[in-house]
Amino acid sequence: MDGEYSVEKMPYTNFKAIMLKWLFIALLITTITSTMLSLINFIEIFEIGYLILLIVSSLLEIVFVILLALKLSKLSIKSAKRYFIIYSIINGITLSLWIQMVAPLASILAFGLTCAYFGLLYTIEKYTNFDFSPIGKICLSVLPILIIGYIILYFLQSSIMYYVIIFLDLIIFSGMTLYDLQKARIMYEEAEYHEVESAALLSALELYLDFINIFIDILSVIADGC
Repeated sequence: MDGEYSVEKMPYTNFKAIMLKWLFIALLITTITSTMLSLINFIEIFEIGYLILLIVSSLLEIVFVILLALKLSKLSIKSAKRYFIIYSIINGITLSLWIQMVAPLASILAFGLTCAYFGLLYTIEKYTNFDFSPIGKICLSVLPILIIGYIILYFLQSSIMYYVIIFLDLIIFSGMTLYDLQKARIMYEEAEYHEVESAALLSALELYLDFINIFIDILSVIADGC
């Protein structure tokens, strides 16, 4: 022996447990933050500036999540967890603004439906051998078109186009969820033993983003029907 030794990688079940734990923690923090802030009537406080506040907070959130996704694998585990928690709080703040503008009471029903739907997607991925990577790539390529659709919708205010975009968005992030769930396994297999926990956190972040987007889509449909 020349003094070298191998370190055993944690089992995939442990990796998945870490991933799901941090997904739950992030959603819990976001839920608590958005619920508490929803009690404050920001629309009445900011009035005309409310829309500007909403747009700015949304843009800051997008910038933060891009930076987080790029740096998460390079950060220490402690720092990665801290930034994930900070992002969950920021997202909770932004969601509270959206909820107040749409329908605060409908958010409870939307959250429950999102949990059930997310569980269905998790079950589909777990018990099928289908390769979701082509679907994931298609969904990623369609995202820029969807963003353009939202911009056009803002100026046209078309009810038909509104539902088309919402359901298209739901389909895209359903595909992204299936892809990200499957990609988590691939990330685990490709990660070295010292990279496994970081890979689990990155997988949790991607699933967290999928969950939030699906929640917003379901909330939009429910709120429009109220």
